Amino acid sequence: MGLILGIAALWGLAEATLFFIVPDVWLTWVLLRHGWRRAALASLAACGGALLGGALMFAWGSTNAEAARNVLEGLPAIAPEMITAAARDLHSAILWPLIEGGFRGVPYKIYAVEAGAMGTAIAPFMAATVMARLLRFWAAIVIVMVAAGLLRKRFSETAVKATFAAGWIAFYGVYFTLMPG
Repeated sequence: MGLILGIAALWGLAEATLFFIVPDVWLTWVLLRHGWRRAALASLAACGGALLGGALMFAWGSTNAEAARNVLEGLPAIAPEMITAAARDLHSAILWPLIEGGFRGVPYKIYAVEAGAMGTAIAPFMAATVMARLLRFWAAIVIVMVAAGLLRKRFSETAVKATFAAGWIAFYGVYFTLMPG
């Protein structure tokens, strides 16, 4: 279990900073291999990693936002317009943009940099991070749990896992095709 949690935490940290594949991939794999309880625990570890990564990006945004934005623009599927829109969204609220952005494909790391650049207090941002990250992680786990349950009624475990892999590959194929950057 330690390895599962360690990978989840590192993935959460990596994706909150410069990596561009969401921890949901690992969390849903854990679900298929080890069940929902371990996936739920792994989601907490991923959230912990995201908190650390978010704090790092927040600090970077508060000290050198322009450099942080330049690095973000170099990552796959991030365009300057996405960064500008995230900053605009954060001016009205903290929690809702984080939740909505997580479901619209706007990387969390952008919000962390922009919240730091705006001088947002870190405590409310971190509280919003926990809610937004866990909501998205748990949504992915539940969706895959339901889909796997339906598939297992008709197909082998190998077919279910192959469908899982194909689903994530298709998701990222569409995501990187449609997203700017």
